[in-house]
Amino acid sequence: MDVNMDFATSLLEMFEVLDCPFTENIDASYLIQFLLNPSPQRMQLLAWVISCIDNELSETIHNYESKRLNASKLEIDGRVQLLTEISSQHLCICGPKDFDLIRGKAPEKIHLDFWKNILSIATAVRVGGADSINEEFHREESDQENMLRALNADCFSETLNRLPITIERDLQISKKSSKTREAKPNLSLENLSQKIEDLETQLDKEKRRLECILNEYPEHKNVVRNDVLVNQLTCSMHLLLGDLRQLQTTYNQTHDNNLQAYCKRDKVEYGKLGLTIHHLQRKIEAFLKVMDELQGMRTSHESVAVSSTNFAPNQLLKSLNEVNQSISC
Repeated sequence: MDVNMDFATSLLEMFEVLDCPFTENIDASYLIQFLLNPSPQRMQLLAWVISCIDNELSETIHNYESKRLNASKLEIDGRVQLLTEISSQHLCICGPKDFDLIRGKAPEKIHLDFWKNILSIATAVRVGGADSINEEFHREESDQENMLRALNADCFSETLNRLPITIERDLQISKKSSKTREAKPNLSLENLSQKIEDLETQLDKEKRRLECILNEYPEHKNVVRNDVLVNQLTCSMHLLLGDLRQLQTTYNQTHDNNLQAYCKRDKVEYGKLGLTIHHLQRKIEAFLKVMDELQGMRTSHESVAVSSTNFAPNQLLKSLNEVNQSISC
């Protein structure tokens, strides 16, 4: 069994997101062996994952489990039939007769794709916060009805807007953001550094100006200065420069802890469109699989056409008949 450990680790992370009690304190290699080998514990795990997707599916499985009297072969086949029906009709991740896939006897690649799809749906529902698939559909349907009702009310009102509602909303948001952008001070790192340099330059300039004034009026050199006021002014300037440097340090820490970590994040989290995205992904994978099969058929046909030039006439006719029989089958 040659399975990529990164893929096995991703499956284990999905189980951790679901807080699965069956996969606690196990490694990724043992998890793959557990998922690919038929066992009653594996059937319990599959039923538990399906129960995490929707409350109605969980209730259906619970009602079936409550009616079971023993673990006979007939009861196990009944559970396989129930889980196959749910996976095919409600989740659309297998065929209506893929009983071997539910039992754990399917090919390795098909089996791993099945577990990846069902765990993706379960984690998407868990991350999205939807308690039920039907509740999510009803919520989306209600939102669409409210939008259509509001659109019709605006269309038949006395005062009409020349622009659609969405464009009007975007224009208002753009105006507010432009005003906020103008009023908001620029707190970039380069701007703060430039302000500190300007203040230091201005301080040196005023110091030189003071020296020039003292040299121009030497009679004031002997005047007793108020050292308290001078010290207060000096302390105030030092505090101001210290606050600016602290603001610069705070900005750097915020950038390193939040913005940089956000830009380098690796884990993908799906929102309310997770189910639709995974359904589209399955369709694309199925299409790519069909294209690979067609490419294989084309390659086989070209190899047969090339090799047929080296055959004798009778042997070529016999080979063509065999190819036609294999294609018809």
